[in-house]
Amino acid sequence: MAITLPLDKIQSIRLASVLLESEYDICFPASAEPVLEALSKYFAVSYRIGTQDAVPLKDVAIAHGPVPESRIGRISRPLLYPHAAVRRCRDKWRAERDVRFSFTGLVTPGRKRILEAWCQSQLGEKIAVRATRETYLQRLVSRISSGFDKPQKFPAVGLEIFTSNRGRVFPAKVWDDGYFDTLARSQFVLCPDGDFIWTYRFFEAILCGAIPIIEHTCPLYERFEYFTMQDDAEKLVRSPKTVERNFAEALRQLTVGSEELNRELTRLVDESDHRPT
Repeated sequence: MAITLPLDKIQSIRLASVLLESEYDICFPASAEPVLEALSKYFAVSYRIGTQDAVPLKDVAIAHGPVPESRIGRISRPLLYPHAAVRRCRDKWRAERDVRFSFTGLVTPGRKRILEAWCQSQLGEKIAVRATRETYLQRLVSRISSGFDKPQKFPAVGLEIFTSNRGRVFPAKVWDDGYFDTLARSQFVLCPDGDFIWTYRFFEAILCGAIPIIEHTCPLYERFEYFTMQDDAEKLVRSPKTVERNFAEALRQLTVGSEELNRELTRLVDESDHRPT
């Protein structure tokens, strides 16, 4: 079975990772090999390069917009995560978390204002958050560096801010263990809006056992428990029951069971075999 969906976005990489957990051999074009090699450093994946003799799997798609979708035939989720990635996140959970609040990722001018305003109003700290450097040299360094920019640490208020654009460049966007380690060390993760209101960080924080603190709500967040940037930071409590409920809901919304996946792929193969040529 061959997939030709370009593996140039996080959503498509995650979708391909889900397919690799099926009982089918999944074939990819040669252009996908660097992504798959990077993925194999963290997960036991088996794949084939070369799509010439394989049944094309055409009915897969992603939509990155105000309402995201990852779709495999009739299987549709807002986002899809492979079970191996979910287990890796769960294995990182710590009983004691040494960071109360964290933010890791791209700091645009808008996010910089939001984060600084939250620190001032909720922590009583006037903090100058570093914006992400977007020079050509910085983008080049991000591609080859194994770490983030030096984090800004404010131990008096339990805050760490990691300014980085690694999640948007290869190979880090395939899987960035340092990013997930930081989420798993955090009690609460600041989730200012992304390109749209929703952000991957919201769901990844939940998979790592942290509770998101969001800027604005949206339909994708409705069945989860979280705090907002207007909530009193001093009164926030990371409840074990909350993190377990959130994790269970993430499993329901963001993963697909092996039986359902294999059944749908079988249907797509059968449908392809009966299509007129």
